[in-house]
Amino acid sequence: MKCLLAYEKLAGERIDAIASEKVAGFVAKRQEAELEVSSINRQLQVLRRTFHLAQEWGKVDKVLPRVPMLSRERRRDRVLKRDEERRYLAEASHLLREVATILIDCGCDPRSVSG
Repeated sequence: MKCLLAYEKLAGERIDAIASEKVAGFVAKRQEAELEVSSINRQLQVLRRTFHLAQEWGKVDKVLPRVPMLSRERRRDRVLKRDEERRYLAEASHLLREVATILIDCGCDPRSVSG
């Protein structure tokens, strides 16, 4: 939120006055600062969540702009070691442990499982 508030063109506006152009200006400013795409996307996620909550809580009367994520974000995968897996499963709730065990046993990527 600090990064969003540091950008005056966002911080100085009412939330229902923030247009897509101002969001694009924020992105351009962050890119000029040579931030990684993933860092900018995390900041955009905060703005996106703020917009969703403002609408959900009835703080705005109009639909706020869509906040798209930047493409070309580097994925960071990490494979758990056996002892990390064991510790994770030992600490997980019963349901989470059951789901995680099935995913691990099947070699599934949790991102590929849809609800």
